Amino acid sequence: MTDRIVVIGGGQAGGQILMSLRHGGYTGELVCIAGESHPPYQRPPLSKLYLAGQLDAGRLEFPPGPVLEKLDVELIQGKNAVGIDPDARTVGLADGSIVHYSKLALATGSRPVHLDLPGAELQGIHYLRTLEDADAIRSAAAKARSAVIVGAGYIGLEVAATLRGMNLSVTVLEQADRILPRVATPPIARFLADLHRSRDVSLVLGQRAAGFEGKDKRVVAVQTEDGQTHAGDLVVVGVGVQPEQELALSAGLACDDGIIVDEHGETSDSEIVAAGDCTRHPNALLNRTLRLESVHNALEQGRTAAATLLGEDRPYRQMPWFWSDQYGIKWQTVGLPTGRDHQIVGDPDSGAFSVFSFDEDRLVSVDSVNRIQEHMLARELCNRSEPLTRSQLEACGFDLDRISE
Repeated sequence: MTDRIVVIGGGQAGGQILMSLRHGGYTGELVCIAGESHPPYQRPPLSKLYLAGQLDAGRLEFPPGPVLEKLDVELIQGKNAVGIDPDARTVGLADGSIVHYSKLALATGSRPVHLDLPGAELQGIHYLRTLEDADAIRSAAAKARSAVIVGAGYIGLEVAATLRGMNLSVTVLEQADRILPRVATPPIARFLADLHRSRDVSLVLGQRAAGFEGKDKRVVAVQTEDGQTHAGDLVVVGVGVQPEQELALSAGLACDDGIIVDEHGETSDSEIVAAGDCTRHPNALLNRTLRLESVHNALEQGRTAAATLLGEDRPYRQMPWFWSDQYGIKWQTVGLPTGRDHQIVGDPDSGAFSVFSFDEDRLVSVDSVNRIQEHMLARELCNRSEPLTRSQLEACGFDLDRISE
């Protein structure tokens, strides 16, 4: 059989696997089934600079076009993979063609959760995952006067900030009693809520969307369960994602809210690896399994998966980190915000501060707002095998430079 590695996925995990394989010395055939009609590309700017029209599509490519060309990759675009036969080692495409592989990498990502509510079929209701999605929202925003964002997570708030920058009236609906309920500590949630309100964004908390109202087949408002109506001729829904695991299931791979992989990115089939949003993986530092939707996870798991394909031992053992840009504010997090106790270092009113979060005496996350250097130090410290304690941090006055020496 021809030595051919096939990568399924056109996001950053897939792009990283391609680069890491070639940089690691792989000289066989390399095929990427991108699915979309684009080369692999970055998705985070879709809710920010790209949506705002400040970044063109070519700048999103990952790896960039000239680099991809040097990698000598056969790029299959506009044809989705629809099935995997592990015994024959083949991938079936939507047009009926077959691609053979010696080893396979799945970087299929995730897809937005769609709301099944009255009026969900109306025009003007958008979800954001692809370049085309972002193009459609930008086009609609140019004609709209008001927008309703359903969901106050990363995507919802970043889109809200971008649309406010485009002079739209913006309302954000969130069923929880605060924004960012799954991904931010209460102090960060309060800070960002105040930031959005200061930009005249209306935050409606503790209310679930109940349906969409329309006129002439187009959405004009979102109704919440309390009977209130929130006007918007543009609606963007961001209420979470689901892992794209159907291909893995068709191949008989073990899945549980994500493709199950070990710390080397290997699936239940030793000839298939997986990386990125689509995976559920163990984290030795956190002593648990988890599924992450982040650039850091996509890149690091991509490197690990490529190393495994090359027969190298490169386990993925890192503390997760995330970031978001809203109104020129950079918020960065290392760890998971599961702590019950919080120590704020710095003045939130100054727009530059950090929040150290603890579970009992153990540090579990550090949020930094406009403190990039502190975030970098926190990432280094949180990746140590022994977790930092509150007493250690208090002893040095929360000066991370002193601990890192």
